[in-house]
Amino acid sequence: MNLDVLVITPPRSATVQKMISRSYPEFPSTDSVPLRAAQVLEEGGFKVQFLPLFNLFNNFSVEKDADDLSEYIGQYDTDVVLEINDYYIRSRGIPAYPASLYVAHLMKECNPNCHVILAGSHVSALRHSVFLDSQDVDVVIKLEGEAILCDLVKHLQKDGSLEEIKGILYRENGQIRETGGYGIVKELDSLPVPAYHLLRKWAEEIPNRMGRASGFVDLTLRTSYGCPHRCAFCGGTPTWNICRFRSAEKVAEDMEYAKDTLKGKNIRFFYFDDENFNINMDHLTSIGHMMQKQDMRVEGVLAAVPYLTRETAQEISKFSESILVGAENAVDSILATVNKRQTFDQVLRACKTAKEFKLGIDLQWVIGLPGEDAQTIPVNLHAIHRILMKGNARSVSPNLLRPQPGSDIGDHPEKYGIIIHHKNWSEYHTKGSYPSFSSKTLTRSQIYVYYLMAEWIALESSQIGNLYESHNMEPIVWEPDIGLFSRFMEGVGL
Repeated sequence: MNLDVLVITPPRSATVQKMISRSYPEFPSTDSVPLRAAQVLEEGGFKVQFLPLFNLFNNFSVEKDADDLSEYIGQYDTDVVLEINDYYIRSRGIPAYPASLYVAHLMKECNPNCHVILAGSHVSALRHSVFLDSQDVDVVIKLEGEAILCDLVKHLQKDGSLEEIKGILYRENGQIRETGGYGIVKELDSLPVPAYHLLRKWAEEIPNRMGRASGFVDLTLRTSYGCPHRCAFCGGTPTWNICRFRSAEKVAEDMEYAKDTLKGKNIRFFYFDDENFNINMDHLTSIGHMMQKQDMRVEGVLAAVPYLTRETAQEISKFSESILVGAENAVDSILATVNKRQTFDQVLRACKTAKEFKLGIDLQWVIGLPGEDAQTIPVNLHAIHRILMKGNARSVSPNLLRPQPGSDIGDHPEKYGIIIHHKNWSEYHTKGSYPSFSSKTLTRSQIYVYYLMAEWIALESSQIGNLYESHNMEPIVWEPDIGLFSRFMEGVGL
């Protein structure tokens, strides 16, 4: 197929669960950012196709998937390849980085004259090292690329100079050059709808390859970019604290276009995948009114604990089944160390508020934060147990700390007493991977045991808590024996 541009979402490596079974539940959604980039290029007059390798190969390994991947890639003869997942969701970008370089290599093998562009926060943070890791990458876009994509592709097709295009790194005559600035979309309403029509051909193949019996493909949609906070384990890009919002009218257009172009397919909008959906009350209210008018609902939104008031929870409940919030840790001093501007009491109040408005609330917990030790671990495990036994939250999802480039912990680990042992990015999963780091107070083995215990306690406590609730019984939850647990942890890894 002869093209101007092939937009690819690069696949990510397998988690431990996917190593046990490739059909293990956890089916990745299809994000709006790559499809919106494709639409920008189409409206610029280019012939574009979309190859969702992130969904087709969610558990990618070269040993098992090289032939299949080559077959997919071999279908396209294209001038330019754009590899892009969501700009800011690091779980999309970091574990997919090694595979993105492999995809670039395969594309160059098929067509040595094609130009390969990488985009996203991970490659933006790595910057020059991308070109050391691969001779097949031609351009890295620093952060949001919609404003420059069309000019960039035109110049690449003509083998023209790229020095006037802002916010990129590129290879020229064996040298790596960088232009000033970084990509940012100041007005989100200036962006077109995502190119959902390019997803139609994949609507059956994605669930089939993932082993998803329901046959559904889940879509996420961004209604904003940016976050007002700068937690030490997150963020870290120049655009991170520049919050911008897409109007309810434009979000309605996005969703209507998906419904029209994917009619008859098993597609559903799963999440509004903004970093903090509830930080702007005007935006939240306008989206809520639009969703009610269109008679649409989503499974969930990502919300910030400090902004989860009765007012915001009530608005969200009108169009969403649930909220996902970052609890992160039950010890306030640890939250303060990583600049997480909330307290554990606020988390508990958020749970109560969500329950009042019949919103399911799912909590995320970060395992291995700076300041964690053998005394704080049982405090956190007990907090997870108590929350779920008492029915205060629907679920708790433990996630390993990932010292990602661009975050303060990733760039300045010594400041937090963190020792990074490797940068094998394919193993930087938050779920199941052995920790890439240790700390002044915990070994890698201790952190991993802590993570595994958090997973099992979250699962068991949820199941037992549901039994109590079904029998209308109030569970008894005693306090932890911190001294006994500390002695247990001292023996881990010996």
